[in-house]
Amino acid sequence: MECQVGIIGDDAAAAGSGLAQQVIERGTVATIARLLDGFRQRQLPVMHCTFNPRRDMAGTRMNSPLFARQWKARSREPDGTILDDPIHPQLQPGRDDFVISRQHGLEAFHGTELDSMLRNQRVETIVLCGVSTNLGIPGTALGGVSHGYNVIVPEDATAGAWPEAHEFNVAHTLPLLATVTTSEEVRGAI
Repeated sequence: MECQVGIIGDDAAAAGSGLAQQVIERGTVATIARLLDGFRQRQLPVMHCTFNPRRDMAGTRMNSPLFARQWKARSREPDGTILDDPIHPQLQPGRDDFVISRQHGLEAFHGTELDSMLRNQRVETIVLCGVSTNLGIPGTALGGVSHGYNVIVPEDATAGAWPEAHEFNVAHTLPLLATVTTSEEVRGAI
């Protein structure tokens, strides 16, 4: 979930993004990379869910403070160009992986083909990794549950914008939506 350079990369951390800093401090990228390798070795589907709005933010409704901040930083050129925010270099999609992008919404099922892609692969359980435990992870977990999937969240393969927010959501929100576990337990189960 949203493991993109502009969200969790070194430049984002250097620019003061608490989320990117937490990803680095927690070693989240390396943990996710190990999980991806395990899934690929067992030929299980890997989905990279990204947020790539237009550079001018046209088509992305400014109905939340988060989107409003992005609106202020938008390009003033209405050229229809999609924001170039690639997936983190250590998490590059493999040849059999899927990349599912959206231009609006705070969770991966909103306005995407994610549900169809999962059903076409006969997936019943989602292992949800990435960012953030503040918004995207709980939102996508809720979307997964609403679509009938079992959801597993390996806590060490996620991060929040600050430690207390992460800890709160892992302890109080995510257990209502998903099985919260560790990446090692997931690797052992697959």
